Amino acid sequence: MELGQRLILGELRRRVRLPFGPVQSKESPSALLTWFLGCELDGERTAAGCKIGSMRIAECQEHEVALLDRHIPSPGVVSSHARRHARQQAGSSTFLVAWHDGQPVGSCEVRWDGCTAPEVQAAHGDCPEINGLGVWPESFRSQGIGTALIRAAEELVRKRGGKRIGLGVDENNPRAAALYSRLGYHPAAPYLDRWSYQDVEGVTHQVADACTFMIKRFQPDGS
Repeated sequence: MELGQRLILGELRRRVRLPFGPVQSKESPSALLTWFLGCELDGERTAAGCKIGSMRIAECQEHEVALLDRHIPSPGVVSSHARRHARQQAGSSTFLVAWHDGQPVGSCEVRWDGCTAPEVQAAHGDCPEINGLGVWPESFRSQGIGTALIRAAEELVRKRGGKRIGLGVDENNPRAAALYSRLGYHPAAPYLDRWSYQDVEGVTHQVADACTFMIKRFQPDGS
């Protein structure tokens, strides 16, 4: 069973009831996964319904980087997917990709060394970070993919014995902040997310986004 299926089944059995009663162990993983991706964690269906039931989440493999570059754009001429995979190969992160019908539709990176911003490192340097969470194309957003990626990242941290996990949210993205809050994340530290990219003419652009680092502490019951 894929990692994404295992964590979703666990989440369903802990917190969610199916329309006709509680989740039963006899339900097939594919059936439960299809249902989950059409629902919010509180049991409310999304507007899109169950359109992406064949989704799976797995660690990125080297041969998949080129496919990611074709389907999920990254700023600049240097592939951000290649950089993430290189960090995974070095052991400093885990690069997770969500797949639907053989195509990547979302990704995130678990940075085991935590957020690189000095403001966050000083206060929460030992907290693993979910970095670069994104869903593409836009038509696949608000269908549970981002939530499933977050759950997959949380499961990885739990398996390593971690007690908490964090992520950053842009101050101009209140919708994402509201989602993270519903998933149990709380504001911990303001910071500037500094990054750069090189355009096709070779010019390097420096970017600094005002963000808030949010942290979720795992409960004894695994939630």
